[in-house]
Amino acid sequence: MKDKIVAKVKKENDKLHLTCEAFGISEYCIDEEQAKAIVESKAPKNVEIEWVKDYIENDK
Repeated sequence: MKDKIVAKVKKENDKLHLTCEAFGISEYCIDEEQAKAIVESKAPKNVEIEWVKDYIENDK
């Protein structure tokens, strides 16, 4: 069974703030792809990442 860690993404102004307590990550990202790459670069292969988005996506 894979371990599960939580990665949170919160929109602040026009940037995303990524936090992941399991890996000590707290930094700003341009988009979700960059956030995903940061977490996956630090996560071992046997870990499942649960993404928590603390914003609503608006298509304008």
